[in-house]
Order: sequence, then C-alpha cells, then structure tokens
Amino acid sequence: MTSPKTMRALLFSLFALAAISMVVFVFLPRQQAISRLRDELRARRQYIDESQHLDALIVNMENELQEARSYVARCAGSTPPDAELVSVFGKIARAATDCGVVTQSFQPERACSEPAPIKRLTATLVTEGPFRQTFAFLARLEHLPFLVWLDDLGLRMADDETGHLSCQVKLVIFADNCGNSD
Repeated sequence: MTSPKTMRALLFSLFALAAISMVVFVFLPRQQAISRLRDELRARRQYIDESQHLDALIVNMENELQEARSYVARCAGSTPPDAELVSVFGKIARAATDCGVVTQSFQPERACSEPAPIKRLTATLVTEGPFRQTFAFLARLEHLPFLVWLDDLGLRMADDETGHLSCQVKLVIFADNCGNSD
C-alpha cells in the first residue's frame, strides 16, 4: 500500500498536471482569441469613428454641390441666348457712352467650341475717360442684366495731357448655348 504522503503527492501532481493542461489547452487559446477579438473591436471602432467623420464630409460636400448647382441655375437664368449676343455687346458699348467714357476698341474673341450648356465668350474692351466716369462704367458693368466677369483689368494714365484714365478690360460673358442638346 501506498503511504498517505505518496497519495497526497500523487494527487497534487495530478491536480498540477490538470491545472497546467487547463492553462495550456484552455486558458491561453481563449486569451489569444480574446486578444484577436479586442484587436478586431478596436479596428471596427476606428472604422466607425472614421465613418462618422466621412459622413460629415459627405454632408458638407452635398451641401456645397447643391450650392454650386443653385449658383449655376441662377447664372443660367441671367445668361442671354446665343442669338442675342450682338445686343449684349451693344448694351456694353452703350453703357460706356452713357457713363461718358470713349470706347477705343471692343474686340470680341472667338467663342470656345466645346459643347456645354453655357457658352463662355471673351472680349477685350479699351476705353478712355475721366477717373469718375471710368469707374462709373465699371460699376455699371456689374449691374447689367446678364452675367459679366472682369477677367483682367488694366488701368493707366492716358498718353495725352488730358489726365484721363485708359482702361483695358478683358470681359467674360456667359451665354445660353442653344445649340447644345445636353
């Protein structure tokens, strides 16, 4: 028969072996699985945080796109039809005359032939007149019933002794491109 001391040592060894087996075969694999799940959870939280940021960006971009569409619609409403461009050039020349500046040259450039719903036309206008009348003319350009951009503006004293201002401005005029089927 075995002594109680040996029996206790044997039982202790069995419990120790069982405990080591539990640690090696159950506890450690579960800890690794938990660690992988924590990493996956951390990655998903980061994805959600980034997604919320992207949602805000998308909403901002949609708002900006809507504002841009609204602006284009407003501009399209104030663009003259392609056939009325001659009268547009006449209104610009008349505005110069009404303000008391002399038109020295008015040269429309060839329109871009790219298909687009709104045609962009440029013209170079050179005027001469007193300071106040020149700036009154530039202000009147802003209040014409169609969209005009001043793309390039050059001011200098006139070559003669009159003290007049010579103004060279590159105008951009937008027109409804009736020929475009889009």
